[in-house]
Amino acid sequence: MSVPQVKLQHLPKHLVQNIAFKAAQWQKPMLGLLPSTGNPAWKMVPYLGLCQSWRSHCTPLYCHEVAVCLSQSLNEIEVMHYWLAMPKDIAKLMGQQFTRYAHLHVPLGKVLDGTLPRLLAQPPYSTMVFPSVSTVWFKMYQGSNVETEAGHKHIDMFVGQIKKMFPGAHTFSVSSLVVSPEWHMCDEIIGKVMGCASRGLLFHAEHFAATPPHITGLARIVYSEGNADGFLRLIRTNAATLQTLTMELLGPESFTQLVACMAENDECFPALQTLDVSCLEPSEPSEPGPRTHAQGSVFPALRRLEFRHPYAFTGDVLFRGNTVLEHLEMCLDADDARVLAQMGVFRRNRFPRLEFASFDIRGQYPVSTFCELGLRIQHLQIKMSLPSKETLIHSLGTHALSQLKYLSIGAADLTIHEAIALLTRLPGLAQLEVSPKTVDFNTHRCIQDHTSQEYLSYLMKTHYPLAPMLRHVIFDLAIFSDMEGAAHFAAQLAILCPKLGCLRWHTYSAVFEDNCRMLVGSPVYSKYAGRLELVDWSKGC
Repeated sequence: MSVPQVKLQHLPKHLVQNIAFKAAQWQKPMLGLLPSTGNPAWKMVPYLGLCQSWRSHCTPLYCHEVAVCLSQSLNEIEVMHYWLAMPKDIAKLMGQQFTRYAHLHVPLGKVLDGTLPRLLAQPPYSTMVFPSVSTVWFKMYQGSNVETEAGHKHIDMFVGQIKKMFPGAHTFSVSSLVVSPEWHMCDEIIGKVMGCASRGLLFHAEHFAATPPHITGLARIVYSEGNADGFLRLIRTNAATLQTLTMELLGPESFTQLVACMAENDECFPALQTLDVSCLEPSEPSEPGPRTHAQGSVFPALRRLEFRHPYAFTGDVLFRGNTVLEHLEMCLDADDARVLAQMGVFRRNRFPRLEFASFDIRGQYPVSTFCELGLRIQHLQIKMSLPSKETLIHSLGTHALSQLKYLSIGAADLTIHEAIALLTRLPGLAQLEVSPKTVDFNTHRCIQDHTSQEYLSYLMKTHYPLAPMLRHVIFDLAIFSDMEGAAHFAAQLAILCPKLGCLRWHTYSAVFEDNCRMLVGSPVYSKYAGRLELVDWSKGC
């Protein structure tokens, strides 16, 4: 017996209207540089005629993004809506009123020699306005080399035209691929376009270039390995207003230099709420950086901290005074974790407001350390080499984690009885995710001899109701996983957990799906099939 899938057109009208309204609220992520990435419009073509509400809500999604670029003939400007060619009748729409995001492809040479400003000054471009555009992806590329003496005048004209075309834009993402001697002219353009920040018009900015411009008032900076000294100056210059800082590094030196310098000079980032640091080359665990003598917090307002391999260095300055931290993700070696523990970073209730915690530790390290960080943790992800399963089960159940709602664990082989012991200690758990190495599927081959009603009655008598709030179980399966054993494991949880209504899985899941459907259709498990939904995330369901 297969689990039926409800099609959109069979839903009640009020549900269809709600789905359409939610879909229409889609917003493009700032870092989504590719046109229309994530836009749900491509899935909606079959449903545009479903009802008037769906059509009115979702049709504008096809005009959400526009590209403005110079044609190859250099005598006209091309304005293209990315989704305009999808449904035929959408071509009749006036896209400007619906456009929310714009991509500008600008050749530096054609700005400096006046070609682009002259075109923008002519009809129809001179009257073209996108009043609802809030975000502009500004891509500057080389173009032809030109004399730059008259470039300053053309730059002022071009910047004025951009502001007129997008009067409501408050977010700019700027990338520059210019490496010629005119790069400083490129920075002049970028500086003036982004210079709206000083007048309160710019909320958000990203810049990708070999040399950063001198800009103040930025709220967001994304830095990848390049001119480290220049970007460190840019970061420090914007320390007072910076809210989000993302650094993608080859090694930790740049980040070490930044944090140590700020701490030694009693400087801080008073408004920074999100810090994301990743290093491809981890630091040497045997050479922790010295403690700084400063006692103040460099990041007093930090709410979200993610780092991968930037430790151990700079002492404990990164964690000092983080009393409002709510989201913490760490990926590092066990030796680095021990260094941080020695500094007192992992002491009990160190982060009293922490709600989300994710730890990917390479090597053996006591899991109890991370269970003590905060009393309000609701979402916990643990991936590490644990010395014993008993340590995991005991730690999760004895460190005030009764409020835990979401748990994802990896690299600890659990049998069904160990999973039961774990869930018994977490009465508030709503979602459990297990990885290929998390469940000892092989032990469940004996279940084939225990599929009788007598065996299932034994489970019900001894363990029901288990995890009364558990609604979702996610299997992160791999091709080598024991799919049959996993299906039995899932079916048993469905019996023991009264509110479990959804089993989800990731890639390599066809065999697992077949086994699950076979089980829920069998006489033993069939009475639970009515509330059990099977969802394959790899298919986007």
